[in-house]
Amino acid sequence: MTRLPQLPAEILLHIVNEVRSNKDLAAFSRSCRTVYILLTQEMLLRREYRWIRLKSNSDFERGFDLLLAILRRPQLGHLVRHLELDRPPASYCDYRVQNKDLRHLEDGDLEKLRAAIEKAGFAGKSGENILNMVLQPYKFESSYMPASRENLPAVWVAQALAALLISVSPYMESMTTSMAYYKFAGLPGSSFTMGELPQFPLERLLMDTNYNPQEKPWLQYLQSVELNDTFTNWGPRWPHETIDFGMLRYFCKLLSIERVKFDRLYENGFGFTPPSSSNISRIWIEHSNVHTMCLMYLINSCKTLKEFHYSTDHLLKPNRAWTSSFNPRTFLKAILGHKTTLEVLDINTDSDCTYIDMQEIPFDIETIPHEEDERDWDDEEVVGLEELWGRSGSLSDFSSLTHLSIGVSVFFYLARGSQSMDTDDPTKIIPFDQVVLADALPPSLESLCLRGYREGVRLDFDESITRFLAEKDAKLPNLQKVTGIKEFVASVVVDPPYNEELLLESDEEDWTED
Repeated sequence: MTRLPQLPAEILLHIVNEVRSNKDLAAFSRSCRTVYILLTQEMLLRREYRWIRLKSNSDFERGFDLLLAILRRPQLGHLVRHLELDRPPASYCDYRVQNKDLRHLEDGDLEKLRAAIEKAGFAGKSGENILNMVLQPYKFESSYMPASRENLPAVWVAQALAALLISVSPYMESMTTSMAYYKFAGLPGSSFTMGELPQFPLERLLMDTNYNPQEKPWLQYLQSVELNDTFTNWGPRWPHETIDFGMLRYFCKLLSIERVKFDRLYENGFGFTPPSSSNISRIWIEHSNVHTMCLMYLINSCKTLKEFHYSTDHLLKPNRAWTSSFNPRTFLKAILGHKTTLEVLDINTDSDCTYIDMQEIPFDIETIPHEEDERDWDDEEVVGLEELWGRSGSLSDFSSLTHLSIGVSVFFYLARGSQSMDTDDPTKIIPFDQVVLADALPPSLESLCLRGYREGVRLDFDESITRFLAEKDAKLPNLQKVTGIKEFVASVVVDPPYNEELLLESDEEDWTED
């Protein structure tokens, strides 16, 4: 039998190309000296191509150079694992072809670039426009400028470059991006109607791929997407652009997609994905404040939900009139649809639960408004949700739940269950001091964090929690970690000092060879 060091170099390189994990490759390199020597250059290439950022002019320059290198040697595209794009459109205006100071390419490179553009789905006039975009000199103004026609070329160019890099990087696993489109709300003097809005290049590529992912060789391995927007006109406390639910249309049906993270999620009118149609199973929502009905649609769109994180921290809420209250009844009804699969639940929402005020010791409201009565929803919006309001249960029904982090007030409502929230008869409502928490939590639970609990603030809470501490070891043998009872864990994240530069600039993680 041929030993590993005896294999030809081209065979070893083929094996190396099939190992996508850098950690596995490092372990493989220690198997013998021949492999170690061969992989020295390979590891340098992996470091160079693993992470691509498109934000500044220098990023564009480097990104274009990497694109050309990949077109000349397609195997290099197999090394790309992550793409970061930070150029959100701030208005709508069709692309204007500009031929001044275009990059000069050798005929061979130009033909390769044209072929890549066509392969990515851009043909005819759109293909020529994409070619013109990526050949532009990358000398644009700052990413964070007010909306204007002069700043839009940078958006078109960045999206065109990102779309082409995605199309030649078949093993990309994660992506961080700002808005791919502009949230059209009727621009004064605009000649566009909603159906006539021009599509930005990345917007088009993602939409086409999500619509028919099986037929595309790219984004087959994309597992995680982070959606955030750092563009502001008036400073970080007055957000101009935020991420909205419409971005899900570009990722929710990808074959390997698992995780999506929103930062500054915004309610908009673009609609939601249909029930049980999304492959996303792990959801993070941070620095956001959205209506619970919108969360319900998001949760209900998942075929399977394994993790759900939702946090409101007032970072972007200088005006309380912008906020939406959190309704635990609606939320419980929604997640009960995933009671056999949900493993992690982390919700920090007590500060937006207007039905209970933890600062008033004697104050208590035992009933919660029925949220389906609070807003008028079109018949089309509730298709597939008819059975949701008939669901009943509590935290004890989540048979796979292992980690729970939650505000104490919402915790008691979810532990007490839907029956006490569905009735208007006060005699059928279980008082908080009679809730047996050790029975109201699932046996699978391994860790529990209560946010905002202080002993002595609510005597009824104290009584139930004291009983829980006495019973948990016997009734919940898997529960190994409990925080937020003996030590205080804040439920509201305090705004950091105003520092626009810190909020506008992400953590420095430049090109991976640095």
